[in-house]
Amino acid sequence: MNKELLLQHRIEFLSTHRGSKKSVDGIEYIDSDDARYKLAFPSSLEKCYEVPDEFKICLPDWVTADLNLPHRKLLRSITFMTLKVYIPGPHTNKDIVVKIASSAEELEDFTIAQTEGFYGSSPEYQKKLEWLRKKNLMNFKNPNHLYLTAYYNDKPTGAALSIIYENIIGINMLATIPEFREKGISTKIIKFVSDYAKENKIPTVTLQVDTDSYAHSFYLHHGFENIFKCREYIYEI
Repeated sequence: MNKELLLQHRIEFLSTHRGSKKSVDGIEYIDSDDARYKLAFPSSLEKCYEVPDEFKICLPDWVTADLNLPHRKLLRSITFMTLKVYIPGPHTNKDIVVKIASSAEELEDFTIAQTEGFYGSSPEYQKKLEWLRKKNLMNFKNPNHLYLTAYYNDKPTGAALSIIYENIIGINMLATIPEFREKGISTKIIKFVSDYAKENKIPTVTLQVDTDSYAHSFYLHHGFENIFKCREYIYEI
């Protein structure tokens, strides 16, 4: 497995749906109006010293597993995973149907399910909804960006964005509306992407997840395997 390509796949998602990409002398930057997505990917340890304080430093295993830099603190570890063999879950709910959005109305279904899945009880819900709606609309015409919505009895209840890049298909921002969790919605989306990859001869299905989280265990249980970790470091005085 080409680890660098998996990292570039994530950068493709970030640069199209969360910000814009700029490459400067061995560092790839994602600049965004959301501080969470102001990210720098240095190609070496030496390049870390050149990253401005407002950017998080993102380092995959092959650069280092431990950054010792003044005022930089480990924020989180993300594990990059690929699907080895899909393992079905206990739910076989025939009331769940996954669709690729092909109209403005279906894209809005996707955006609402995505926002409610991540920010349903947040006081910033409306702000996040508008921000995600804008990002989704910007990329909707890209044939390599698939907006997947899971409908439960015709209600949009889950969503994931799948980006095809360099013969890799990703599962990004997989979310289920809280009151519809544990009904097999996430596993239905994973199976949909797995089947789509087989039908279209795409050899690799990938996703990223917070290391050692519940979701990490969930994906391992359903046939994903760990490939490498990427650690994010923030600036703190």
